[in-house]
Amino acid sequence: MSCAAFEADPERRAMPTYCLTFPSRKDPAWESRYPGRTTIDIAGLTTWSLFEPHAGSAWMRRGAPARAVQLLGDGPPRA
Repeated sequence: MSCAAFEADPERRAMPTYCLTFPSRKDPAWESRYPGRTTIDIAGLTTWSLFEPHAGSAWMRRGAPARAVQLLGDGPPRA
């Protein structure tokens, strides 16, 4: 999939590239400092058009439309 295809239809296309990393797994002292916990960093491409409708709104107070954008990443990739 190309970035252009995603940009053309971000609500129905899978994100074309992303990176997952687990920095806590790389820290040998992590488990002794934070037992039973871990971290994950996720970075990916997206388009501002998905978030622009929420510009100026308060974090955690954006309602159902913003939650729908968050859920775009849930489930299997969309072709």
